[in-house]
Amino acid sequence: MRSLKQSLIIGLSALVLGLSSPYCGGSSGGDSGGSGGTPVPVNHAPVLVQNFDNIVTEKDVPNTIPNISSHFYDEEGDNLTYNVKNFNNINAVLNGNTIDISSQLGYYGTEIGYVEACDPSHCVSDSLEIKVNNPPIADAGNDISGNIGFSVYFDGSKSYDVDGMGGILGGILSCSWDWGDGTSYTETPTSAILDPDGFNCKTTHIYTNPIGNHCRNPPTCSLWDYEVIFTIEDNNNSTSIDKCYVDF
Repeated sequence: MRSLKQSLIIGLSALVLGLSSPYCGGSSGGDSGGSGGTPVPVNHAPVLVQNFDNIVTEKDVPNTIPNISSHFYDEEGDNLTYNVKNFNNINAVLNGNTIDISSQLGYYGTEIGYVEACDPSHCVSDSLEIKVNNPPIADAGNDISGNIGFSVYFDGSKSYDVDGMGGILGGILSCSWDWGDGTSYTETPTSAILDPDGFNCKTTHIYTNPIGNHCRNPPTCSLWDYEVIFTIEDNNNSTSIDKCYVDF
């Protein structure tokens, strides 16, 4: 025979177990179609689906990185917010779905920041490297007086690239001469590999017609010379142009 105290303890225990059951009515089994516990939704973090390319832009020239949202994906379709961080001398400003880039006046160099995409609960980021290139400066040399049928000497070796690397001409990778007579010549470190003087933006050209492509005394144009266009390109695909003139 149970005592009254034992009966009360057993009854209270059963009541506590029933209240703590995750199932309606305290039942621990049976039909899964009943009103079982409601699962808590899981919010997944946004996913980086495409890394940002390294950006090279010109000093004091604005640039833009388009379509930021294409780099990220959110499984739940949450509206993502974006942030651009950790740039100092480079201004990287969000403008809708783009990043507007500009450098502080006169600055050139490389900075690495990051772009962040956030849903209501999580954030994911990708690094973004931006190089502000200081363009090269072309120097075609002085104007020249030549003789038809003889070599005319051209010297572009005073050209330079401030932020280039290696060689007397820094980061310059090609020197191109448009002679003005329908012909041209491009020198590169590869094309000059057998040249005893190496790659130096110095060359010669022979003219066969004394009448050039450039009027020296408009509007009568009784005197003509050759306008020579000299173009250099640096290791960041930036170009610079200078001109000189050849008369006979």
